[in-house]
Amino acid sequence: MLRQLALFLDLMSFANPAALWGLLLLAVPLVVHLFSFRTLKRVYFSNLQFLKEVKEESRRKSQLKHLLLLFLRMLAIAAVVLAFAKPQWGNQKAVATAGGLSHHAVFIDNSPSMSLEGSEGLLLEQAKAAARSIAAQARPDDRFQLITQELLPISQRWLSRDAFLDAVDGVQLSSRSHPLSLIYERQRALILNTSERLRTQVYLLSDFQKSVSDLEAMGVDSSMQLFLLQLNANSVANLYVDSCWLTQPLLRKNVPAKLVYRIRNGGEQAASGIRVQLRINEIQKGLSNVDVPANGQLIDTIAFSPDAVGLQKAVLSLDDRVFAYDDAWYMQMQVQEALPLLLLHEPKQTPYVTALFAEDDFIRLSKQLLSRLDYNTLSTYKAVVLDGVEQPGSGLVNSLKRMVDEGASVIIIPSANKNQTPLNELLSAFGAGNLTDVVVQKQQVTALEVKDVLFEQTFSFLPEQLSLPAVNQYFGYQAKPDDRVLMRMTNGAPLLVRRAVGQGNVLLFLAALAPEWTDFQQHALFVPTLYRAALLGSSSSQLAYRLGAASQLSLSAAGGVLNGLISLQNEQLNYLPEVRKQGNRLRLDLKSGELVPGHYQVHEDGKPVPNMGIALNGDAAESQLGSWSANDLSAMAERAGWEWFEVSKAELAGQFQISASDSALWKWLLLLVLVFLLLETLIIKFVR
Repeated sequence: MLRQLALFLDLMSFANPAALWGLLLLAVPLVVHLFSFRTLKRVYFSNLQFLKEVKEESRRKSQLKHLLLLFLRMLAIAAVVLAFAKPQWGNQKAVATAGGLSHHAVFIDNSPSMSLEGSEGLLLEQAKAAARSIAAQARPDDRFQLITQELLPISQRWLSRDAFLDAVDGVQLSSRSHPLSLIYERQRALILNTSERLRTQVYLLSDFQKSVSDLEAMGVDSSMQLFLLQLNANSVANLYVDSCWLTQPLLRKNVPAKLVYRIRNGGEQAASGIRVQLRINEIQKGLSNVDVPANGQLIDTIAFSPDAVGLQKAVLSLDDRVFAYDDAWYMQMQVQEALPLLLLHEPKQTPYVTALFAEDDFIRLSKQLLSRLDYNTLSTYKAVVLDGVEQPGSGLVNSLKRMVDEGASVIIIPSANKNQTPLNELLSAFGAGNLTDVVVQKQQVTALEVKDVLFEQTFSFLPEQLSLPAVNQYFGYQAKPDDRVLMRMTNGAPLLVRRAVGQGNVLLFLAALAPEWTDFQQHALFVPTLYRAALLGSSSSQLAYRLGAASQLSLSAAGGVLNGLISLQNEQLNYLPEVRKQGNRLRLDLKSGELVPGHYQVHEDGKPVPNMGIALNGDAAESQLGSWSANDLSAMAERAGWEWFEVSKAELAGQFQISASDSALWKWLLLLVLVFLLLETLIIKFVR
C-alpha cells in the first residue's frame, strides 16, 4: 500500500507548490469540532429516568452527523488549496527550487526549411503558436529564453512571459542554419551560468532536418527536461543548384563560353519540366528545361557570350516554385579585356615565344631584358615567361613568388646551357623539386595529362595515332609529391611539370627550345600549351561562395594595395568583415550571421573598388529537405531520456508540460468544493 502511494506521489507534481501551505487550514474545522464554545444553560426537569434510552440513541446520531460535517468541511478546504496549487500528472525531471519558479528555454527553428507548408499551415507559424502555448501554461512569474537561428544577444538572458511573447511575435524567417547541437549548447550555457537552482524545461521546435539535426552529438543532462517538438512538412520536390563552373579559365567579351551546373533534388518527389535561366546583369543569356528524379541530380551546360568586360553579376535561377530560399545561384564573372604577358630573356633569346604572341589581340606581349627589369612593374602582369634566364637574382625570385601567390602564372624554359643550378633557387622558392644533370638520350613524349586544367580545353581524349614531340636531351628533375607531370616520355621521365603555388601556377619545361634538344617548339602542341599556360594567370575570381562553408576567403585587388576601411555592400546591407591585408590581397572573415545570399561589392572607405566583389549563396544543408522520421526521433528520445511529440494545433494546449486532462484538473477540484458544500447544507437541513 505504501509503495503504491509513493508511486502515486512521484507521478503527481504541482505548478504552484507554495499554495500547499494552505493545508494547515484543515486544523480550523478540527479545532471547532473538538472544542465547543457554546454556553450551556441548565434546565430542571422532574424525572429523566424514562428518557435515558432516548438520550443515548440521540447522542450517537449527533456524533455521526458532526463527523460527516467535519469531513466534508476538511475536504472542501483541501480541494480549494489543491486547486490553487495546480496539481499535474507526469514524470517531472526538473529540479525544484525554493521559490517554485520554472525556467523555459525555447528554440524556434526559423531556418529556410520552416517556410514550407504543413498540414496546418506554415511550419514557422505552427512553431510560434506552440511557443505561445508553452508560455500560456506557465506561471506569470516564470522565466523564458528564446533562441533562433540568428543567435541574437537577446537569447543570452531570461525574459518575462510578456517579453517572451513579444519576442515570439517578432520571429521571422532567416537565411541562417546551425547544427542543432550548437543551439542546444547555447541553451545549456544560459542555464548553467544562472546562479539560482532551476527547474528547467528545454524545448526544441523544429522540422528536424537530417542535414542539420545532429541529435547524436547532443549531450544528456539530467538536470533539465528536453522536449523534441516536431513539425512535419508536406512531401515536395525541391531543386537547388549544388555548384557551377566554367569550361574555360577566363571569359572574353563576345567569345562563346559554357557554364556547367549541377542541380540536385533534395525532396521526396521527382521534378520535371523545371526551367533553368541564366541572367547576366539582368539580361537573359541562356535557358533550358530539366527533369530531376527524387533525391537525384543532373549535370548540364548553358552556352552564353559575355557582352561587356569587367566584373559581371550573374544569376542561375530555377523555377520550381516550392522553396524560394535556394531558387537562385549568385555568381561573379570576371570578363577580361586583355591579358598582359611579360617575356623575360637574356641577350641571346629564342624567337618562338615572340612569334606565338606578337600578333595576338588578347594576350599583349611585352619583352624585357633581364638586366634592365624594373621589379616594380611586375605586378601589372598576369603571366611571365622566363625564356633562357640563367641567373635569376634574389629580387626577381621574391617578386615572382609574390606574383604567383596572388594568382599569376610563371612559365620557366631553361637555356641550352647545361649548368642550370642557379635556377634551383627559383624552384626552391616555389617549393618545387630540383634540376639535375642533362640526360642525353632520345625519347618520345608518350603521355599527356589531358584531365589537367592546362589541357582540359585542348583534348577530351588522345587519338591512338597522335604524333607527339620528340626529345634528344633533357634535364633530370627530382619531382615533389604534389608536382603534376603533364608530359611524360617513354622512359617515364617528365618533360613538362605544373605546380600550384598560392593562387597561381608554375610551369617548368625540362628541355631548352632548341632543335638539338627537342622539336616541341615546332610541334602543333606548342601553341595550345603555351597559350593556355599564359591564360592560367588570368585574374578571374571564384564564381561563388557558400555561406558557412566560406567563413574565410581571399580576394585580389587588381588596382593595387588597399589601405582603407574595407566593407561589403549590396542593396540592403553594409557589412564590415574582419580583414587581413597582404600586399594587394585581402583575406576576409565572413563568420557573421548578418550576411544573406546575393552579390556584394567590395568598398574601400565607402567607395566601390573596381572589378572586386563576391557572390554568396545559402547553405546547401537547408535544401536537403529529408527529416528524421517519427520512429527515429522517438527511439533517440527514449534512449536519451527525452520527450518527443509531433506538434499539431489540436495538441498545442497540452502536451508540452502536462496533458490536456491535467491542465483542467484545478477546475474539477473547484467543482468538488461546491459538491462538498452542497452535501454539508443538505445534512444540516435534513438530518435531525
